[in-house]
Amino acid sequence: MYCLGLSFLAIFALAGLIAADDSADNIQTAINANQNNKTALNTILAPLWVSPPSFRGTTSILWSCLITIFACIYTALHLNIPVESGWLYQLLTKARWVVTGLLLPEFVILFAFRQFLGARFVVGELNKIKEQRRETPNEVSCPYKLALTAYK
Repeated sequence: MYCLGLSFLAIFALAGLIAADDSADNIQTAINANQNNKTALNTILAPLWVSPPSFRGTTSILWSCLITIFACIYTALHLNIPVESGWLYQLLTKARWVVTGLLLPEFVILFAFRQFLGARFVVGELNKIKEQRRETPNEVSCPYKLALTAYK
């Protein structure tokens, strides 16, 4: 559904690029000239795409939306502790996951769910081993919890 919405947005943006012959300044001039004439204001058609003007146009709105989406995905991702410790490697790995999250959000959710199921399995196995190794009946210890398996 999310990808379908982005596809429609791209189609409308391309249609607007083809059909845009008015600049934002021309539209603003027409609106200012007919400020008191409501009939004339109703006949001014707004194009799908407005080139960057002295005020906020379609390009700046789309850029701010894209930057916000990237920032949200970037902060929502909580990756495993990296094998390599270089900052460039970490940045490229996170960037790859951001692009994946933007294009295939379901994949990111399925990957996280798979890690959750694996962690749950490990907790069960560790608790079984712990019960088998318990030698003294008075030993006080708490069972392994799922929160302890957060890092690989």
